[in-house]
Amino acid sequence: FEIVNHQTQQYATIQVQPIAQTTYYHAIEQSSYAVVIIHDTTTSKQLEQTLRQMNLELEKRVQERTAELEQTNLLLQKEINQREMIALELEQALQEEKELNAFKARFGTLVSHEFRTPLAIIQTSVDIIERYNHQITDERRQELTHNIRTQIKHLTKLLDDIYMVSRAETVGIDMTRDWVHLRTFIDQIVNGLSQLAHADRQFIYTNHIDQDIKAYIDRRLIHQMITNLVSNAIKYSKAGTSITLNTYHQDHDFIIEVSDEGIGIPIEAQEHLFDVFYRASNVTEIGGTGIGLAIVKLAVDLHQGHITFTSEPNQGTTFKVKIPLGKES
Repeated sequence: FEIVNHQTQQYATIQVQPIAQTTYYHAIEQSSYAVVIIHDTTTSKQLEQTLRQMNLELEKRVQERTAELEQTNLLLQKEINQREMIALELEQALQEEKELNAFKARFGTLVSHEFRTPLAIIQTSVDIIERYNHQITDERRQELTHNIRTQIKHLTKLLDDIYMVSRAETVGIDMTRDWVHLRTFIDQIVNGLSQLAHADRQFIYTNHIDQDIKAYIDRRLIHQMITNLVSNAIKYSKAGTSITLNTYHQDHDFIIEVSDEGIGIPIEAQEHLFDVFYRASNVTEIGGTGIGLAIVKLAVDLHQGHITFTSEPNQGTTFKVKIPLGKES
């Protein structure tokens, strides 16, 4: 029960507990009496209310603190993730710098070697012509002049390859496409390489299965692609062997296959074959930069094409290039 003091307007809570009941009989009336114990529970109720309030307050604080801890954990995890990302980026940057330094070292060594030999041949030929111009025969003079022209072409091609790789890794390659009659285009390239093959008593055979294929391509890129494939076939094949170039049409693509009877590609080298400056273990005694096939892959990729190869050591290699015939955008 709750009672109130009307003078002080204070409330008190009491608990009534009966302990006995008696009935009194009288001649006129009957009365019943009960014996009770009255407990003042005001203090205990106040304590209960205080405890309840404290529990609510404590629960609220726990929730707030838990939320703060969760937020702190999120911030810590975010910072940890950021630090891990920064560490990973630094590690990648360090690895890229190491690779770049190694790239520069290989570049310097290979290019120095590849430039030195042609320049030496040119210098020697020029010196002979200058010193013995009136003594050498016309045939010998023509031979020396031919040597100079050949080495200049070699250096020009080397510079073109280096320039293309450099642009591909920096600003990218701009493509200029037009419609090309592939048979005429490829025959012109092969004719230009025939002299190189004949020097080693090698033979280049072309087989155009489809006579008139037109493709919307970048002439310069496809020219370099075919030149590099055929040049490699000549370079890595013995004298007296043959190189075969097939072209044909398949669905919406044109196919170019270049096959040789050369030294082949070791199995362990095949996965790295299109890496810039990579050279297989069986060609260390043969001049080269390791740029040629990287440019082949670049030209194929820029035309959204596909390249595969099959090879066996000392049996030869066949490269198969598939290029979309294309259409004007």
